[in-house]
Formats: sequence, structure tokens, C-alpha cells
Amino acid sequence: MQFLEVTKDLTMSALRKIVGAKNIDSVLSYNQLPTVPDIGRAIYQMYQDIVSTSNPVTDQRKMTILNSVSTDSDVFEIVALLDEDGWKYIAVTNAIPFTIRMPETVVLPNSVNIIGGTADAISRAIYDKAMGYLLASVAIDPIIFNTYDSPVGMTSAKESSYFGSLSYFNIPWGQITLFSSIANESIEFPVYPEEYSDGYQANYDTMPDMLYQYEPWYVYKGSGPREVPLTFKMHRDMWTGDHRDGKCNELIRFCQAQCFPDYQGAAVNTALVTLYINGQPYIRGILKEEKHTYSGPLGLDKFPLYVEMTLTFIEISAIPLNYNTVRRKGLIS
Repeated sequence: MQFLEVTKDLTMSALRKIVGAKNIDSVLSYNQLPTVPDIGRAIYQMYQDIVSTSNPVTDQRKMTILNSVSTDSDVFEIVALLDEDGWKYIAVTNAIPFTIRMPETVVLPNSVNIIGGTADAISRAIYDKAMGYLLASVAIDPIIFNTYDSPVGMTSAKESSYFGSLSYFNIPWGQITLFSSIANESIEFPVYPEEYSDGYQANYDTMPDMLYQYEPWYVYKGSGPREVPLTFKMHRDMWTGDHRDGKCNELIRFCQAQCFPDYQGAAVNTALVTLYINGQPYIRGILKEEKHTYSGPLGLDKFPLYVEMTLTFIEISAIPLNYNTVRRKGLIS
């Protein structure tokens, strides 16, 4: 991944020369940027607006973001050392502050200032240390990027629990999260969804029968809604190594709660949820159904250890969907 550094005086014409006239529309759409002459000033103003209106980013969300950039060591280090305002900005835009994120199809010239693109993944030792700090709700120490030993120096209870759990399962912590608009927080899944069923459908009405017409006339009604069921197969020991910790039940209750409204007087507020996979939003909308099945041997708490949970989402897209926006969607959409 590459990020183009932006100055406040960057103009739209200058950006068009950098990325190419044929790529300018996709770059702006990819970053949800307006088409204005003073694009640099617009980006700086957007930064100020996001910082002043956004809530602090949770440690879980920071872990999700870091996971999404772990394949590029330079980007990983810059993101890990962001201040709280920087975390707010990247959580909303998926871009490093004062940069423009480039689609993979765009090749930037060597004459511009670029962050990333080295394809040099972060080392496991540094990755584990950074995640350990976040799990312990501690600011990431810059010194970890100058050392390459194993993470034995972290001794807090949370860090010990984190590194200890890795020995039981290969858990993708921070890579799969569900965000709730009502709770204004995310919860992590210890596994990837193992079964995907996705797609769109076009809906048409037929015109009343017309004289001498062999084929009916079709009138377009809409496409969707997109309805996606995802299945997660989990073991209750995956969180801390002790299935009596209640973490699996917390995940189930969090998901179930999204199927119910929050009553505030006469107002009925329903949850808008977003499922993130590898730091990218996979689907945004309402949670139509949560169902789970327990099976397998009984644990020490006399309850089955294996859980299979299926969540069914109905999409409410963050952007208007049409022929062009759907074609430009990434692999993870």
C-alpha cells in the first residue's frame, strides 16, 4: 500500500498530474474526497473536522487498524506511533493524516513523497510487542522499533494473558471486529468467518400485457438489499485459555443485543453495525439474525466447548450504490 504525502497548497491540477488523468476519479472516490480546486486545503480541513467531532479510538479498533497495515513495516511504524488525533483520522478515513491512500492500480512517480510500498512485512516480535501494549491499554513505546528480540519484557497481567493465549490457538486478534453504533464500541472475534454467502439481485416489475408484444416490458425497481450470512466456528478456550472466563458468552450477548432497539423516551434507536475483516469494512447495516449452536465435549463449567454462530446482515451502504461504484469496489467490500 502507498500513501501520497499532501501539503496544504496541493491543487487538483497538480494531483491530476501526479496520479494521472485516467486515475484521478478513482483516487478521489477511493478516499471519499471532494472534487475541489484546493484539494490540499480540503484535506487539512477534513482532518480538523474529524479530530474535533470524533470520539477517541478504542484499543480494539487500533489493533484492527494495525493488523490491516502489518504487511508494510514502514506504514506499520508510522501508524503505531500516531497520537490520539491521528488515530481518530485513520479510523474514519483509513488514511494516514495528511496523505492520500492510493489504490493498488495506481503507480506513483519517484519524484513525489511516498509512504509505504516496500512490501516488507513487520517482524513478528515487533508486531507482538505493539499488540501487547494496546491490549494492556498502554501507549506503544517507540523503542520497540529499534529492537528485534522476543517480547519477554512485557510483564503486565493483560500482556501475559495475551501472549499466553497465543500458545493455544493461532488467533487473529484485531482482524475481525464488529462495531455497534449504539454501544459506540467494537468486539473482536477469535476466528475468521468460515462460510461466506454473498451477492446482489436485481428486482424488476413487468408492465401490463401489451398488444402484439412477444416479450414483457421490465421496469427496474431496485437491487437488493444485500443479505449476508456469516458463520463463525469457535472454541470457548480461544480467549484466555480458560473457557470459564465468560468471553465467548460476552461475544454472543453483544451480537444478540444488536437485534434489539434502545428505547430513549419516545425515541426508538436501532443499531447500525459494521463488520471489519483485516481492517476493511466488509458489510455495514443491520443485524437481522443471530443464532448459535453449542456442541462437543463438556468443559469444567459443564457446558459444551464448541460454538458455531451465524450472523445475518442486511446491508445499508455508506455510499450510494450504482453500476460504477459497485464495479470499483475492492476485493473486500
